Amino acid sequence: MPRNKDEAQFAQNEGCDFEEVLLMATVKEEEERSDEWYLETGCSNHMTCKKSWFSKLDDSVNRKIRCADNSIVCAVGIGKVLIHRKDGKKTCITDVLYVPNMRSNLISIGQLLQKGYIMKVEAQTMKVFESKNRLILKAPLSKQRTFKINISVIEDKCLLSEVKSENWLWHQIYRHINFRDLNMLSEKKMV
Repeated sequence: MPRNKDEAQFAQNEGCDFEEVLLMATVKEEEERSDEWYLETGCSNHMTCKKSWFSKLDDSVNRKIRCADNSIVCAVGIGKVLIHRKDGKKTCITDVLYVPNMRSNLISIGQLLQKGYIMKVEAQTMKVFESKNRLILKAPLSKQRTFKINISVIEDKCLLSEVKSENWLWHQIYRHINFRDLNMLSEKKMV
């Protein structure tokens, strides 16, 4: 069955006598940006599908996550994502689930509340404050009535160096002796 470009989806708790809406969202085909995170009240944990974003990942954690359409996806790890703050400093988003089948990055409002953060929604903007009332993020209401922000993630990179010149190798072996002295040692067959 082909998906409509504009499609409304909702989930409800089926174990109650009354209807309780857990999540309602309008899905519109749009270009997803990898650095965008949705501030979400309907998810229980922060989640991303970008394994390279984790500065620390415990892949022994496995969880099943039920989505709004009743489908199930699996989280195959939990860890920390290192990010750049607007003031140039670095900080971590902790307890982020690694869910390879996710299409969007989610920040759980419930998880932030549990950690002591304060949320204020006014004038079509959601603001998140630390316990000391310091503003840590501000998200405007989008055209699709969602709150999303761009977060600059610091990806871990493993750097490898390779020595192609034998002179540099001897320079390092002999505790960075200069090249003139290395040549002299070589000429006198001392190396």
